[in-house]
Amino acid sequence: MKIVFLLGFLQGLVLAVVLLSRSSRQFSNKVLGTLILLLAIQLGLTSESNGIIATLPNLRALTWTAPYLFAPLTYLYIRSILTREPLQWKHITHFILFLISLIGLLPYFQLEHSAKVNFDISSDSYFLTFAISFEALRVLQAVFYSVMIFGLIRKFKTAAQGEVSNIPLKWVYQFVYASLSSWIVAFLGILAYFTAIDLAINPFNFVYLLTLIFIYMLGFKMLSNPLIFGFTLSLAEKSVNSKTRYTKSGLKSDVQSVYLDTLSKLMETGQPHLESNITINGLAERLDIPKHHLSQLINEQLNQNFFDFINNHRVEHAKKLLLDSSNDHLKILAIAYDSGFNSKSTFNSLFKKYTGQTPSKFRETFRQTL
Repeated sequence: MKIVFLLGFLQGLVLAVVLLSRSSRQFSNKVLGTLILLLAIQLGLTSESNGIIATLPNLRALTWTAPYLFAPLTYLYIRSILTREPLQWKHITHFILFLISLIGLLPYFQLEHSAKVNFDISSDSYFLTFAISFEALRVLQAVFYSVMIFGLIRKFKTAAQGEVSNIPLKWVYQFVYASLSSWIVAFLGILAYFTAIDLAINPFNFVYLLTLIFIYMLGFKMLSNPLIFGFTLSLAEKSVNSKTRYTKSGLKSDVQSVYLDTLSKLMETGQPHLESNITINGLAERLDIPKHHLSQLINEQLNQNFFDFINNHRVEHAKKLLLDSSNDHLKILAIAYDSGFNSKSTFNSLFKKYTGQTPSKFRETFRQTL
């Protein structure tokens, strides 16, 4: 089992380096990379605990305190995905429990080296009380952040209702449920440990096993869907990926040309992108072509996904409205609604993504040229 945990440690270390590297530009990846690094260290200390602790006994304190970072980092990772906002100084409050736990362990750090190596938490009343108290707080922390996370998701779904979005909500749910599973098993392990329930298997091994599975799941997800983590594919990789994906499609090039012409005419005359609740299914029905053929057409012929295709048209429409002097009385929010967006924040971020300027700056720059 220790060898398996050691392999998980190495895998987690590689993933953490990739997520924290310069090539990984998304802020959410920095948070996730930090979380994976801590989980990997936990596995590493588990696989080689005797040798490492004998040399660096202070690392034992990390295995006691690092878990108080897992729930806050999970919350901040989900938050960064859904809001795309960086950390602020106020978010340091999420790490208060971790900092207090370090302060509470000061007596341990003051022990002699040999005493740390042979330390038994159950033989000292202070440390035993400390451990029981903080494990109880850890359970409450997990409950608190679970409520916070699902509140974030609910708020996002309400705000983005009808919006064409590239937020990987499926991955968010997978990540949250995997985290919750490990927290529940950890709670059961803590309960078994402090109630002296005699189990044939160390309950914490289940926690480490779930951590191992989670790390490998993350590695698979990163390889199979790198765009979730902001890793862009090269043109060659996109070409290969597209050809592989649509190998069995049966959509011939001459039919694609007809479909593309039909799509272009509809976008120009019908302007379905101005409908805030437009979906690829609805657009395919309007064109009377299969959904997967429409997806292939947009991917291969326009080198876009449906999200970019629709929102690019919306931004182009918004630019026309902003450049029309008869619309000078309209506020940015009105322009956003008239262009198919449901919120000002989404409109601002996507407009800047496609033009390099905010809508207000775009309008101001145009007025200065008159």
